[in-house]
Order: sequence, then C-alpha cells, then structure tokens
Amino acid sequence: MIRRHLSYANVAATLALLLAISGVAYAAGLSRNSVGTKHIKNEAVTTRKLHDGAVGTKKAKDFGLRLGDLGSESHNDLTQTVNTAITLAPGECRGQLTGNFGDSILGSLVVATITDADGNAVLPNAAAVMPTMVSKTSQGGAVPVLMVCHQGQGGPITIPVGSVFHYRLIAP
Repeated sequence: MIRRHLSYANVAATLALLLAISGVAYAAGLSRNSVGTKHIKNEAVTTRKLHDGAVGTKKAKDFGLRLGDLGSESHNDLTQTVNTAITLAPGECRGQLTGNFGDSILGSLVVATITDADGNAVLPNAAAVMPTMVSKTSQGGAVPVLMVCHQGQGGPITIPVGSVFHYRLIAP
C-alpha cells in the first residue's frame, strides 16, 4: 500500500539513489584522454595491473624504452675481456665465446658493445658488435656468442687485448 506522506526511509533511499547516479554521471562525463600523467600517482600503474599485451611496440614511445628496461636482472651488465687480439679482414665476422649459462637462457637475445679498459670506443665506424641469439651447443648448455663484424671498408681491424665486451641477455 502506498503512503501519502514521506517517511525518513523514503527520503534517505531517494537521496542515496540520486547521489549514486550523479557520481556515475560525473565519471562518465570525463572526456577522452582527460586523465593524464600528472593525475596518476607515482607507482600507481604497475606491471601486475596491466593486461597482457596492453603495452606493445605501437604504444611505446620511440626511445621510451632502454636496454635496462628489458631482460632478466640476473644476467645483465655482464663483461668479457678480450684475452687474444681479434683481427678482422674486410667483410669478416668473428665470435667471442662467453661462459656456459645453462639452458635457462636459450632463446635470449645477446646485445653488446665493446670498449677499452677505460670505457672508450674500440671499433671504428666500419665495424659493429652484432646482436645474436643464444642456442644450444653440441657440447651441452647455452653459451652467448659476442659477434663482431667488419663491414668491408678499408683495411683490417684489430680489437686489442684488454678490450671489454659489455653485454646483456634479453629473455625471450
């Protein structure tokens, strides 16, 4: 039966309904892209909160990711010192073996640079350290190979003893 006068419960329920609807309307009224970086607290968006595939190469800003953002923490910032000089003829590539890390790194990408002991560049413009992929060896295990190539311009290039490969493994 409908009452002719308003009770406290009717007024409270009606107010609660109006407040709920107005809050939804306010949130729905936000324009697209109106919440920006300055509105998000530091550390509010974490990997766990992102859906798989939410951020991909099309959404990453050019140069927004650095090598340090990739790969496993346990196999980063590794070094290998050159014990025997490496001489490359024009058009030649040579590999420098590192230690055996076991099957856990199979399929990882190996990226590297090479410097002298003081951190200065060793390679001229005609040479490069090429990225490689870790694969299983016939002796067992997985050994990252640091590949240096001479592009074929000018005479031979020598990488002196004491030069240092700085490399990182990026997990597949």
